[in-house]
Order: sequence, then structure tokens, then C-alpha cells
Amino acid sequence: MNEYGIAIKTTFKKFKEAIKSNEKSQIMFCKISYIDYKKHTYSRKNLLNVSLLKRKSFSHENELRAIMYRAGNNKRHEVTEFGAEVSVNINVLIGKIYLSPTAPDWVVDLLKEICCKYDISADVVKSDLLNKID
Repeated sequence: MNEYGIAIKTTFKKFKEAIKSNEKSQIMFCKISYIDYKKHTYSRKNLLNVSLLKRKSFSHENELRAIMYRAGNNKRHEVTEFGAEVSVNINVLIGKIYLSPTAPDWVVDLLKEICCKYDISADVVKSDLLNKID
């Protein structure tokens, strides 16, 4: 377990609201499908399909992905640039920030200070994953 691990909590709705398309591009929001690659068949020719699949062992992540594409671009398989700048409203996106349950207290304090410095309003908490269940 990584003692410095950080995770954010959000919802699909907040994810969509926080990320905005621009006039040049559109954004498609997708939930990842978790599959058993030994049993599931899929086409490797469809890049979109492949980019939305992960091993079943990662299903606890409940991952969402935002895929940006150029609206009206009919040039298939032509990559003209890598990466894109996207506006994100961080206070809409992040509901809560979780730190590893083994994170030292100074890491928790540091992350709280960083959030304060950058006006990030999310609660910062240590995960209770290792707490005893009553």
C-alpha cells in the first residue's frame, strides 16, 4: 500500500459539469467496462472500444473517462496534435479527497494547506479502510 496515495471522490454528474467543451472540440463522457479478457471478445480495430475496457480486477475503481474529439473531423486515424488544454472547475469536480490510511499526519496537513492556498473547498480525510469494523 502506498502511504502517499490520494484519491478523489466525484460523481458522473459532477464530472460532466466540471469539464467543459470548447468551440473546437467535443467531449464524450464514458464509464469504463471491466471485463475478463479470456472470456470477452472485442475488436481491436475500434480504438474507442479498446480505450473503454479494463481488466475486471480494477472494477473497484468505477472509472469514468472523458474523451475529447474534434467535432466534424472526418479525417480518420490522423493525429495532428497530442494533448489538449481543458477547462475544469475543480470545486465542482472534487467532492472529497481521500488519503491513504497509512499517510503520515504531515501529509494530511500539507494537502489541507495546498487546498486552502488554491481555494479548493473539498474535505481532506484519511481513508478509514484499515479501521476495525464494529
